[in-house]
Amino acid sequence: MLNPRVLDDIGAMSAAMIKAVRAGNKSDLRPIFERGVTHIMTGQHRLANGTLARNRPQPSTLWLDDLFLSVPAIAQMDDAGRASLGAAGKPILIV
Repeated sequence: MLNPRVLDDIGAMSAAMIKAVRAGNKSDLRPIFERGVTHIMTGQHRLANGTLARNRPQPSTLWLDDLFLSVPAIAQMDDAGRASLGAAGKPILIV
């Protein structure tokens, strides 16, 4: 979680940490989950249309798992007023 390289490293945990903080957890989790959301929004490989993709096992592969690993964190950030919910739909745009 300290150096995310793929959604598996940070996606679901970011959503859980955001939800915990919003529920009153006093731990300083913000730097960790913000790093995660930044990776989801700008660091993860995407297709030309913005759909999240992976370069393994083949280049530009779509994984259904990436929905679970990205959309909840972006949606939790939107509820906190820190991201656009329109961005949450971006990973699932498939042409």
